[in-house]
Amino acid sequence: MTDPMVQPTRKANERGAVIFIVAMTLSLLASLGLYGLKASSEELASSGNYLRNSQTHFMTEYGVIGTANEMSGPRAQLYLSLMTSPTSRDTKCLSLAGVPDTASLQSLACRRMGAAEVTQKWPIPYMDAYVDPTTPGSLGPVPRKGDFFVEITDPVQVAPPAGFDQNLGLCFMQFTVTVTGLTQHTSPASTTALYRGFGLESGRGRITGGPVRCP
Repeated sequence: MTDPMVQPTRKANERGAVIFIVAMTLSLLASLGLYGLKASSEELASSGNYLRNSQTHFMTEYGVIGTANEMSGPRAQLYLSLMTSPTSRDTKCLSLAGVPDTASLQSLACRRMGAAEVTQKWPIPYMDAYVDPTTPGSLGPVPRKGDFFVEITDPVQVAPPAGFDQNLGLCFMQFTVTVTGLTQHTSPASTTALYRGFGLESGRGRITGGPVRCP
């Protein structure tokens, strides 16, 4: 015969095992949910970083293209005169850090320009402001602004393009262009958010400007 005291004890043990299994299952599901939330958050952050990096990269490239456009005509003579003059050249160019003041004027030649100066004659503004999601600006439907500044250095005379009349007394110059592109939130909730959403990239290239008066 079965002992009447054994059966209730066995049922109590079974109830305890079921509660343990249910608790472990709920803990496992909660862990999976937290992992999914964390993975989604990291994916969103990664996508945001990629978007900001792309915007900053193209802002920098935009600065190079804008400078090449500005230096491809008669204004190249103006900039060349400004950057090689001892009284009008810019003396705090980041791209010439370490160059001593006793160096030649050609080595110290520099002209700094902001985006507004480079694009002042363009029919379309270099950056459309964000208005609302239905009318996004150049940087898309995000509250973000872009900017860049340019440093033009190292003027060197180069051969004229094919077919150019060399009897005109005009020459072409090659310049080194260093552009720093910036993207930044326009309405951050805090200073921390402002710098967390800050994009910065520098690019350098060589462009040919002119024609200018031969040195």
